Amino acid sequence: MFDPTAMDAIHLEHHLMHTFKHTEDLTIQTLQGQQCKIYVAYFDTLADKKKLHRYVFEALMPVVAGQQDIAITSTLHFKIMQESEDLQDLLLTGSCLIQIEGERQIYAVDVSIEPPRSVEEPENEKVIQGSHEGFVEELRRNVYLIRKTLKTKDLVVKYMKIGDSVQSELCLIYMPDRAELQVIGEIEQRILTAKTNGLRSAGDLEQLIEDSTMSPFPQMLNTERVDRVIALLKQGKVILFVEGSPTCLVAPVNFNDFMRASDDYNSRWMTSIFISGLRWLSILVAIFLPAFYIAVVAFHFEVLPDELVMPIKTSINEIPFPPLIEAFIMELTIELIREAGLRLPARIGATVSIVGGLVIGDAIVKAGFISTTMIIVVAITAIAAFCIPTHEMSETVRLLRFPFMLLAACLGFVGMSFGIILILGHLCQLESFGSPYFVLFTLEELKKQVRVFLFGRSNPSTRQTRLQRIQQQINTKGWNFLVRKKR
Repeated sequence: MFDPTAMDAIHLEHHLMHTFKHTEDLTIQTLQGQQCKIYVAYFDTLADKKKLHRYVFEALMPVVAGQQDIAITSTLHFKIMQESEDLQDLLLTGSCLIQIEGERQIYAVDVSIEPPRSVEEPENEKVIQGSHEGFVEELRRNVYLIRKTLKTKDLVVKYMKIGDSVQSELCLIYMPDRAELQVIGEIEQRILTAKTNGLRSAGDLEQLIEDSTMSPFPQMLNTERVDRVIALLKQGKVILFVEGSPTCLVAPVNFNDFMRASDDYNSRWMTSIFISGLRWLSILVAIFLPAFYIAVVAFHFEVLPDELVMPIKTSINEIPFPPLIEAFIMELTIELIREAGLRLPARIGATVSIVGGLVIGDAIVKAGFISTTMIIVVAITAIAAFCIPTHEMSETVRLLRFPFMLLAACLGFVGMSFGIILILGHLCQLESFGSPYFVLFTLEELKKQVRVFLFGRSNPSTRQTRLQRIQQQINTKGWNFLVRKKR
């Protein structure tokens, strides 16, 4: 490792040409002056030409012309290099290196190209109320979005790097007075000890540092919404950003965090509880409804009311496949239609959904391959899976549906009970960075809900009486209808 402060301009040029010998976009220019030479090195694919001309060449022209001395460099927004890694990293992030002949110091000026994508609402996390800002691929702009909204001194931002041959920059954000120090230390330790050749996205980092990679359940929450990250920071969560990815990782999390949407923070408590109940019902329907139908048709017809026995029996009499094969055909067809609609452009994707839902569904029933009851079951299951607010948990639910269908076809309700015991046991032993995963409600959350239900707000001591609220409205709006006018 060389010392940049002990290298002259000629050795610097040789070192850069040797380090980046396989690339042709490295540009090294020499400005010949009356008193000295100035060497400027940058990547023309990363540097903004307007910034380069304005902040570097225009500022150095008086030195080249001999009108001012070398002290003109003090007017530039530069930093002095200390290590070789800093030298290479700044070049690869769009900075320009400057060295004046006769000096040993190397200066770096940021002339990087501004990111082209503006701040927009995430496509996969739409909300009715709340902010419409989403993160972008630039790491420091994402930190700016958090700083702009969460104006507090109790916010820690740490930059880290991971990777052996290709290093990726990470950003760790948390509030030290609310986050657990043990969790922060555990996350930092896992990042430092992780072995990788570079990260493509936040998903790669999640697989490297999560507790159980063999578990179907996600142990870190992914989100692109700024308002949701702000709410999670206030709850003591730790946020992880990866350069080049608009998605951030949240840890530690529990199962209930994946069932919350951004609208829950902006809705009234009664509406929020009702919608949350619908989501919990949807996750049960999405996992167990096809298995329940298979178990009833194959083993437990007696659980159906007498009015439903004959219609269901009539619809499945002419079907050539057993209930398991029938359910697998429809579920795989739904997954194929969903994947096709997701990968195709928006206009074509809508057409594929219509063709798959109407043409294929109607034709397959008329052909006698699938019963009408199975069509209803599959449609309700698909709608229930779409109600889950997080994409990671929705994928897990879609995956768990198939093992439960196999268990129901083999052992009926007994097989379903066996699968439920296995899933609950796995959830109870699963952890997210040392925190229990299957914690639906903590004691503090339960106390808060009770206070809201009894007193109408979180803190009962600040509750106003009805007469005080009316008097406040009178003073604010200037109403005087309660005051008897004097004649």
